[in-house]
Amino acid sequence: MLRQVLVIAVFFLAQAGIVLGKAPELHLISEYLKGHSITDICIWKDHVWASTDQGLYRLEDHEAVHVAVPVKSNDRITSLYSGSPYSLICGTFQGDLLFVTQTNGNECQSVWSMKEIVGDVSFYVNCVAQNEHGIWLGTLEKGVLLYDPENDTLRHFSLDYDDDSTGINVYGFETFDNGITWALGQDGLYFIMNVFGRKNELQYVKSNRLKDRPYAVQIAKDQTYVAYKKGAVNYLGAVKFGKHAFDLRITRRKELPKGYIRAIQVVSMNDCWILTEKICHIANDRMVEYYINPSENVGIRASDMLLFEGNLYISTTDNGVLRYDLKEKEGEKVDERFDPEHLTLGKSLELDMVFFAPGDSTLSTASHHQLSGLVGVLQSDTTLLVQLTGHTAQDGEDTYLMALSEARARAVANFLREHGIAPQRIRAKGLGANELKIPTNPRSPKNRRVEIRLER
Repeated sequence: MLRQVLVIAVFFLAQAGIVLGKAPELHLISEYLKGHSITDICIWKDHVWASTDQGLYRLEDHEAVHVAVPVKSNDRITSLYSGSPYSLICGTFQGDLLFVTQTNGNECQSVWSMKEIVGDVSFYVNCVAQNEHGIWLGTLEKGVLLYDPENDTLRHFSLDYDDDSTGINVYGFETFDNGITWALGQDGLYFIMNVFGRKNELQYVKSNRLKDRPYAVQIAKDQTYVAYKKGAVNYLGAVKFGKHAFDLRITRRKELPKGYIRAIQVVSMNDCWILTEKICHIANDRMVEYYINPSENVGIRASDMLLFEGNLYISTTDNGVLRYDLKEKEGEKVDERFDPEHLTLGKSLELDMVFFAPGDSTLSTASHHQLSGLVGVLQSDTTLLVQLTGHTAQDGEDTYLMALSEARARAVANFLREHGIAPQRIRAKGLGANELKIPTNPRSPKNRRVEIRLER
């Protein structure tokens, strides 16, 4: 009986050395404040600004310009707010507000010390926002403070329904055109409606939909997005206010990568960037993961990110700010989708979005899209058998290359089995560098591949 055969080459984008494959990379164009711990970043006056333990900086094309502000020797800037039409507002660890203007150069217009009013030695200003009521300060363990510039007053509010308690940690604010300010508290999302009554009490409502602290809130093109966790799953939700604006309702949602989400940058539900331990780009229902790689081979801990003029800025807790050019994304093909109809006997198809970490055989989450398409083909025709063969470039010891090629072929096999393909339909083996695709260039990345052969 004649056997019909289909060979599918799964190529891995790889770098020189003994790495079989790796995820695509973003084009790193600038590194600012290397070795510094970044406490906050923002966009103000057509520049990205960053604060560190050493002060305030304005990021130019390839340098960080120090901006002199009177921070006390035992203090540091902890938060930045660029929503004021007049000033960049900086909150500090010791409870000060610094107002930076940009008229005849950069200068600090005024400094307000709040710890004297509250009566503590110090407290941490974690975030700042502004609306018609004044300047809102989110703190660690002190709830919310409201500074009224017109009357030069500072009022202290709690967000935990208990006047005797010290208050909760507040990690972020978002102020909307309707005057409502959202506060991201340690135990959930709060809506600060207004200040009223003879005692100037704070009217706020805690969301019943997001009872745990959301990862992030963002407004983009008149649409509000919330990154949150429900059960064990992370989601990005498009939200609207509910009745009387006392709560939100999630109109659409999209599942996000696992792990702790540090920041989001949303263009639309079909185009968003997610910062976890990696950088994840979701576009047209397809996810691509990028490793965060500075020029020096050192591990970093990312903390926040910004999209600005076609660049992605990543702030870190120990290695400054990294700037990537999104116009030159290497290896990402977000508009190309896996089409099972193209998977026909006698025709080759490259699954170009299957990735592993360098020197590792664990499948990246970004690989699941195309491999899921392959699963669909195998499920639709249960007479098909699959042979997986791993190959490497000739760039390491034979024993290592053979083991790595076998491990990665088994990783693809395990994915198929975990998604319902019977083990007896799958065979996996590794050939190391014994069958080079480009024999004239043994170290070529094109030699690093897994061939999938479908048979009947």
